[in-house]
Amino acid sequence: MTTIAWDGFTLVGDTQCTAIIRRRVDKVFQIKENLFFGGSGLSEDCLLARTWLMHGGNKPELDDNFSGLIIRDGIAFRIGQKLMESQIQESHHAIGSGSPYAMMAMHLGKTAEESVKLASLYDSDTNDQLTIFNCGTK
Repeated sequence: MTTIAWDGFTLVGDTQCTAIIRRRVDKVFQIKENLFFGGSGLSEDCLLARTWLMHGGNKPELDDNFSGLIIRDGIAFRIGQKLMESQIQESHHAIGSGSPYAMMAMHLGKTAEESVKLASLYDSDTNDQLTIFNCGTK
């Protein structure tokens, strides 16, 4: 899957796509000036969610393994298969297969970037090739 982390300022995602062969893909995106998105799950679902955020319209049908983080004006929201936003109350959050490692790292004071790199050491579906967006205030 992936690891995407938010530390209250920075949204970071690894770039590994694990299918029959491994390849690199972007998983975090800047949608508008103050709107950022990171998706975890099937890459097609992440792209469908990104397109929906960009253009609106009917909500796409997504796999139940999809999850996403939206950062809007420095406020984080988690979305799932039905694309319903739930505001994150904590100062940091992570999604994807490496999220437990990233959450622990951030709990111990690491940045989102450091936490995804640490997650890549333990989660075989996460790499240390990162996409990074500064998109909030800490």
